[in-house]
Parts: sequence; C-alpha cells; structure tokens
Amino acid sequence: MSSIGHEPAQLTVDERALLALEDAMLLAIRHRDAAGVAALLTDDFVLLVGDGTQAARGQFIEAASSIPGEILELAAEHLRARVVGGVGILAGLQRARAASGPAGVYGCPSAAPSLRGSEAE
Repeated sequence: MSSIGHEPAQLTVDERALLALEDAMLLAIRHRDAAGVAALLTDDFVLLVGDGTQAARGQFIEAASSIPGEILELAAEHLRARVVGGVGILAGLQRARAASGPAGVYGCPSAAPSLRGSEAE
C-alpha cells in the first residue's frame, strides 16, 4: 500500500512502526472502518496537511470513514518517517481515486498525515 522514501535498513524500530501504522490506516480507510481508524489514533491526534489545514481526531475519523463512492485506489508514496521527541511524523504523498457513480472518477492527492501523540512512543 505504501512505498517508502528511504532504505528499510536505515529505519529505526519506531520509524518502521510508524510505516506499519500508515499501512493499517490505509486499509481501515479503504474499508470505511471508523472503529479501525479510531483504534489507530491517540486522543490528541491532529492531521496536519501541507497547506496548513488541520483536522482534529473526530473530524479525521468522520472524513476517513465516509469517503463517497467506490474507493478504487488509496496509496501513500515516498513516505518518510521520523520520531522527534516522542512525536511521530510521516511525510509523503497520499493518492486516492474513487468512483463517484455515473459521473466518473475523481482523484484526491494530499499530504500524508503527521501523527502526534503516543503512537510514536
């Protein structure tokens, strides 16, 4: 589901754990599994998007589990994982395509979420 932007041998245990969490998150989103998404997030989770937009935990869970149409593709590319002072940070490109019904397909590229909180510990 994801491709990483650095060699696996260079990753720390925490960085590998962050990438595994991202794969689990993409799977939960693909299945519109609100409980699965929620289980992967701490109470203080904040999504930080490259344009400065932020979404609190509840907003993210609602949006991630209610994507309209059939999800055709959901992937993260060029992911970079870092842990700084107990904070896990993922950066990369998230690609999504969904069929919106008879009108066709729409795409939704965005930044990969930055994870804040105890999931990086």
